[in-house]
Amino acid sequence: MLANIKSLLPTIPLRLSEKARYLAISLFFSSIALVSGQALLYFELHSLTLSHCRRLNLQNIFFYNQIISTTHAQSPVTTATHARDLTAPEYCHSFLVTEQSDSAGSISLHEMNNLSSDLKLRVYADRYADAEQRYADNQMNLLILLLTSNVLALVFQSIHLYQDSRDIK
Repeated sequence: MLANIKSLLPTIPLRLSEKARYLAISLFFSSIALVSGQALLYFELHSLTLSHCRRLNLQNIFFYNQIISTTHAQSPVTTATHARDLTAPEYCHSFLVTEQSDSAGSISLHEMNNLSSDLKLRVYADRYADAEQRYADNQMNLLILLLTSNVLALVFQSIHLYQDSRDIK
């Protein structure tokens, strides 16, 4: 069966007219625009989650500073102030990868549990900032790809329409 199909392939003309060729190229660039648009939406979802994690970490920093300032005013820092769990939620752990530019970049998530609360919050803030920069760079590149592919799709559609209108005369 497969041999019969292979023998028929050379006899089937796969040539496209010039008009159809421009339309096919336009459809190709349009599909690239669709895929890059979907990828942009995916990155935007992760950026929103990352933004939430950064705001949560900022609130934890404010809370920690408030506890430290009130305990210093009343008495020396006790272990009760550090008993508050200031770790990131599970959904934020995907942004806390170890390949970071901060000085504590080699610290894994398991080793972070042993850090003091203030250092842990600083490492979280640095890693969230790095992750936000990576997502912004990826979104910028995808947006440039989306705009370029849209323009090219429109250019090839206009060429196709021009070729098609010449046949009408």
